[in-house]
Amino acid sequence: MDSEGTGRITRHRFVIVGGIVLCVLVFVAAIVLLASGFRDWRRVEASVNWPTTQAEVIDSKLVRRISPPGRYSTLWERYTLEIELRYTVNGTDYTSEARLPVFAPSTPGADPSSDLATFTAPGRKFTIRYDPEDPATIMVLRGGAKSARLAMGTGALLALVSFASILLLRSQLARPQVGGGGKAQDAAASD
Repeated sequence: MDSEGTGRITRHRFVIVGGIVLCVLVFVAAIVLLASGFRDWRRVEASVNWPTTQAEVIDSKLVRRISPPGRYSTLWERYTLEIELRYTVNGTDYTSEARLPVFAPSTPGADPSSDLATFTAPGRKFTIRYDPEDPATIMVLRGGAKSARLAMGTGALLALVSFASILLLRSQLARPQVGGGGKAQDAAASD
């Protein structure tokens, strides 16, 4: 007979079921991340062979996102350049939007827009690649395969870990409950 406070850990069924539900949610999110990374990777790989055309900047704006400093981190800034473009493919006019990453200046609070003003001024033209099967789909910058592979790898890793956790928790759920009956139930079990 075990006395109270010894090494026995009582497993609560609702905690295990809650863990399974949480792992299932992580598994679904991982599959979505994996699928979106795969879709982006395919698009980046295919865009190398897409035809090119001249696009004109209609409008552009620099969006700044700030994460406040935490206990163990410093201020974090991220800039994204949002551009609206107009271009023509086979006599049909298209309008599309693109979001381009912008590297933040080295000093917090500095304005990177001065460097981008000439690149993204309305009326400015530059070359883009478009999908011949769907000309509304464009690629402004070459590259992006690295972030797509990172998304696929992260999604696959999360899917594997969450799936293994689901299997482990299901095996714990199938086991008979140990302890947790209190003094009266422990005394009855020892008779």
